[in-house]
Amino acid sequence: MLAVRLVVCERRSLRSTPGRLCIMGCHELRRDSSGDRNVPRITFVHFDGARETHGAHVGDTVMDCALDNSVRGIKAQCGGGCTCSTCHCYVESPWFEQLPPPISDEQDMLEFVWERRDNSRLSCQVFVDDDLDGIVVHIPEMQA
Repeated sequence: MLAVRLVVCERRSLRSTPGRLCIMGCHELRRDSSGDRNVPRITFVHFDGARETHGAHVGDTVMDCALDNSVRGIKAQCGGGCTCSTCHCYVESPWFEQLPPPISDEQDMLEFVWERRDNSRLSCQVFVDDDLDGIVVHIPEMQA
C-alpha cells in the first residue's frame, strides 16, 4: 500500500493535492512511500475520549500529522504559520517537559486559545523527533 504524505512549502502554506504544485507554487508535492518504516507515533485524544494514533515523519509537526490524517478538531487555519490558534492542543507529561519552550509568537497566540492550561501548545510548533515517539496530545472541545 502506498502511503500518501502531503508536503508543505517552505512558507508553511496550506496543503494542496499530490502531483500538483504547493499552494505557493514553489515546489511540487510528492508521494511518500515510507510504508511500514518505523516512525514516531502520535496519539490524539479527542474531547469525548476517543483516541486515534498515527505515524508521523521526523521533522514534521504534530499539526502536519493531524492534517495528513484528517484528525478532527485541529483546524490549522493558518497552515502552520503560527498566526492563529486553531491547532491548540494539550501535551501530556512526560512529553510536555521534553519540548523546547514556546517561541514568542507562540506565546502570543496562546493568549487567545480556548481554555488555556499549563500544558497548552500550538501543534504547529511541536516538531516531531524520535524522542517524541508515543506522544499523547489532547484536543480541546473547541478551537478559538
